[in-house]
Amino acid sequence: MINSIQKVWSRPPRERGLLLLLAAVALLTLLWLSLQAARHYQLDARQQARRAQAELAGMQQQVAALEPLLARQQRQHSPDWQEEVLALAAEQGLILTVAGRDARQLLFSPGNTDLPRLSRWLQQLEQEYYVHAVRLQLRNAPEGVTLVQLVLQRHE
Repeated sequence: MINSIQKVWSRPPRERGLLLLLAAVALLTLLWLSLQAARHYQLDARQQARRAQAELAGMQQQVAALEPLLARQQRQHSPDWQEEVLALAAEQGLILTVAGRDARQLLFSPGNTDLPRLSRWLQQLEQEYYVHAVRLQLRNAPEGVTLVQLVLQRHE
């Protein structure tokens, strides 16, 4: 390699200048090509990052949409569904007395109740706990609505 360099320096100045110019152009071309490759790599990385962010946002939306369904399914399959149903009745201000129960049913004793609250409660039970009123008997009374019979059943 040293011999090659000595040969270049031993040439006339004009040839030496042209060789140096050619070497400089070749060096600049290599530098420009490497910068273009780096720029292309950077653009590719940005596009991949945007796609990944879009995918992540989509997944987060899916998770947000699934969370209520998962919570609902957990409530539907809860072994303590009867206690949760009674707690929900208390939250709604319904005063109900349990007359009997088994693994799939709750039977309530007769008593006065508020019809709009009872209706909202029964709708919520169907939507969130998969519990339905299989028997419901109401009677109009001077002091409001009287619950004659209510049997709730959990459908699995």
